Amino acid sequence: MEKNVETELKLLFGKRELKALLELPLVTKKTIKGSHQSLKLVNAYYDTRDLILRQAGIAYRIRQTGKAFEQTVKMSKRAAGGLTSRGEYTVSAKGWHPAPDKFNGSGLPLDLEGLLGGAMLEKLFSVRVRREVRLLQVTKETVVEMAIDEGHVLAGKKKDTINEVELELKEGRLGDLLEFTAQIAQRIPFFTESRSKYVRGLNLLGKMDPAAQAWTSFEPEGKSSYAGAVKGQIYQYGTRILEEQNAFRESHIEEEADRIFLPSFRTILRNLFWVRTLFDRAHGLVMNLRTVTEPLEKLHTLKEFRATWRKLYKSAGPLAGSDKLTDLVEKDIARTADKIRGQVRDGVYTAVLFSVYAALEQGSWNAGDYLQLDQMLQLSAERTLEEIHHRLVEQSRKEAPAAAAGKKGKERRSKARRQDGGACEEEKLLARFLEQAAPLMGHLGDIAGRVKIEALTKDGRKKLARLAESLEGSMARARLLQYAAAQLGQVRDAVTACEAGLLCGWLLAASQAERRKQVKYFRKWAAEVRLPEKADNMPPRPVPEKA
Repeated sequence: MEKNVETELKLLFGKRELKALLELPLVTKKTIKGSHQSLKLVNAYYDTRDLILRQAGIAYRIRQTGKAFEQTVKMSKRAAGGLTSRGEYTVSAKGWHPAPDKFNGSGLPLDLEGLLGGAMLEKLFSVRVRREVRLLQVTKETVVEMAIDEGHVLAGKKKDTINEVELELKEGRLGDLLEFTAQIAQRIPFFTESRSKYVRGLNLLGKMDPAAQAWTSFEPEGKSSYAGAVKGQIYQYGTRILEEQNAFRESHIEEEADRIFLPSFRTILRNLFWVRTLFDRAHGLVMNLRTVTEPLEKLHTLKEFRATWRKLYKSAGPLAGSDKLTDLVEKDIARTADKIRGQVRDGVYTAVLFSVYAALEQGSWNAGDYLQLDQMLQLSAERTLEEIHHRLVEQSRKEAPAAAAGKKGKERRSKARRQDGGACEEEKLLARFLEQAAPLMGHLGDIAGRVKIEALTKDGRKKLARLAESLEGSMARARLLQYAAAQLGQVRDAVTACEAGLLCGWLLAASQAERRKQVKYFRKWAAEVRLPEKADNMPPRPVPEKA
């Protein structure tokens, strides 16, 4: 573990869950004998009147433990879903008197006195907690401090209650800490607290800019390692899910769960899918995440189904009957939303995300650590184009005999179109190709704007985006059709079955029309594909290590 770096997790447990945590064999059997102690801590946080330290990303604290005093400087932190990592430097103090000069020679990588420029430090707020602490030997190499804090943040007449558990990595590996936390989450539900006591105190004072606390998307730099960029994305979107949970469980917005959680889960899944050849455990993580997110996907489909049916029912008028299908869907939506609330309440999202975090730190990467992001995206784009190009070549070989037959070939295709409801053999080949290439195109469309791909012109990228959008709409329509067909097999009420059948027919007709558009989009886009020449400076494709 790096010297002067504090790495910790802040977790929130209910009273009953906290009692269960302390009785958990996972904790009791790993507690180092003689390490359990109770402490009373009084902290005071300081800064100048115009918050010079805050603007520099520094928190300055003096702590009293018994009769002893110490002062600590904490540097800017990196945070992800309750996990924080930041520089921390501690020296002795004489009472409640800040002494910035004492940090000279402590290893602090800045001139604290020079930063202050003679400005006086003033007390901002205080924190009083009763702390129970014990050391846990979670593996042979890793020791974790578990601290249970109960107390308050006090700022004038305002106060904020503290009830949290901190797991701090004292020595060893981050992956072990995350794996240990994931094991707890599988047994006892908990939530994460991403705010430090310092931030909570500034909030009480009204000195914390809301914009600074807002979640922002992660945009990796092109020169960062591909493994680092992927991990950064997953940590960031996982953080969003963990933070949204805290608000979700206190509200009654179950039907909005897909809008709140699904985009972040899909981003994590997409990242894992595209590193499956680089990251050994990616496939298993994808399968676990898909199982957990199945209710979210179903809720999303049900809401789309309801909106589509309402639109059709409104246009159908008296022909649609008495609209019993809406009641059926509403009940299914309520059941699915209730299941999602149960998942959040039971800590299912927390458990699966910490399992992902642990795997990212403990798993082995093949080539991902030395390939840079921009290089890897270029390789991925070229590989995608090569695969599409290969399928185009194979397809053209199959179509060549019919094309060479001239007029007779045209007559055969015309006859085939009449016999097959309007679809000739060429169109069926294109349709099958589109189904196979859909995920590839989605990926290529996602990265086409981020790297220079010689195989696509600007116009070609637009056509690719249009094709990908059409494919996405088809997949959504297929989900709705699947649900409508399932209702036909379940309901016994004639009116409801009739309504479901009406919607099935409408979706089928719309799907056929959309597929004809896709064939047209595909033809236009395929004409733009030109494979790039191999660049001499491109790194070789990563080859998975043999077990």
